[in-house]
Amino acid sequence: LCHSDVKVTFPDADAHHPAFSPDGRWLAYGGKRIVIRELPSQAVVKTIPIAATTPAFSPDGKLLATGPRLHHSVPGRESGHDPHVTLWSTESWEEKHRLPDAHYPAVFSPDGQWLVTGAVGGYKVWSTRTWQRERFCPGEPFLSQQSRHGVAFSPDGRLLVTAGHQGGLQAGQFQ
Repeated sequence: LCHSDVKVTFPDADAHHPAFSPDGRWLAYGGKRIVIRELPSQAVVKTIPIAATTPAFSPDGKLLATGPRLHHSVPGRESGHDPHVTLWSTESWEEKHRLPDAHYPAVFSPDGQWLVTGAVGGYKVWSTRTWQRERFCPGEPFLSQQSRHGVAFSPDGRLLVTAGHQGGLQAGQFQ
């Protein structure tokens, strides 16, 4: 835990936001591509050649959610393509679901019943049983560096906190 005896470093210069699977079997990180490593060997088991940020494992470890960071230069679009969150099977590393008009972050509730994603103008709450959008929470997510990780469920899953500020100039507005 932050000692000077580094165990390993990975040569991925564009690696962002690492996530461990709940059982500690996998390490995933995004950037210009998604890399999944098996632990403790650290061997790469899958490289998915799409850009993504903030990978998140479902609480049961069966899914990995990844999504692009939304750039607001053209509303509702990211770099010329439609944003979406992709759900990958951790058994086959194949795509299982694609959630349209969604972007990072992708955060599972502690019980795995819900997935919250960023969206233009707020956040979407998806049912993991049906993969249908159940709610839309208005807000201005992730327009600034300070608010990029501004979604959290309470440990019992009954509360959802989102942070963002109109115009993205300040962080700390909780809804």
